[in-house]
Amino acid sequence: MAVNWPNIRTPSDVKERSKKAKISSPFEAGYSQERSKWTRGRMVFVLSWNYLPNADYQTLKQFLFDNVGAEINWTNPINGQSYTVRFGQDEIEADYLQVPGAWIISELTLEEK
Repeated sequence: MAVNWPNIRTPSDVKERSKKAKISSPFEAGYSQERSKWTRGRMVFVLSWNYLPNADYQTLKQFLFDNVGAEINWTNPINGQSYTVRFGQDEIEADYLQVPGAWIISELTLEEK
């Protein structure tokens, strides 16, 4: 059963990538045959925050620790469409802003299931 995305600040930026894998079979005559590997395309989302308050960062970090590999219900803040995703990585790289007491996260990847 999928868990819900935590209630934290909306990302400053959301990038989308559409992907659909293919299989290529090369032949000795120099040509190749290709076909789709999947029956449907999948989305990849790259989230970033220019300013994430420390409390939200701690929530996000714990959410990652608790849910790596799990299915997550996530709503794209750009268009309001819901997706079932998984973390595309097993770490969060964050830079601490000393003065405002917040974090910058330049890339957090979510992959559609």
